[in-house]
Amino acid sequence: MPPYEHASPLRDDWSAVAVLKALQHYVYHAFLDEDHDEWTSNEAGMFCSALSGSIVASVPGWDPTTWTPAVLRAAPGYVEAPLEINRSSSAP
Repeated sequence: MPPYEHASPLRDDWSAVAVLKALQHYVYHAFLDEDHDEWTSNEAGMFCSALSGSIVASVPGWDPTTWTPAVLRAAPGYVEAPLEINRSSSAP
């Protein structure tokens, strides 16, 4: 996998579902290269967890205490959302 290089996306109006799907995709691939205990206790893992929780808490009707990956996959717009948000990503 090539090293990550940050570039601002062309859009900044992504839905919560799209951002969570992209974040889930990032975490999944980062997890492939890390020991589970190390990933969940390192700064990147903690940031991703906090960011996911904040996004879920910001959407009316979503409950962070019951939110799971399965709930995300069942959310409207999940299938259409891109796996990554980058310079070439477009809206579903």
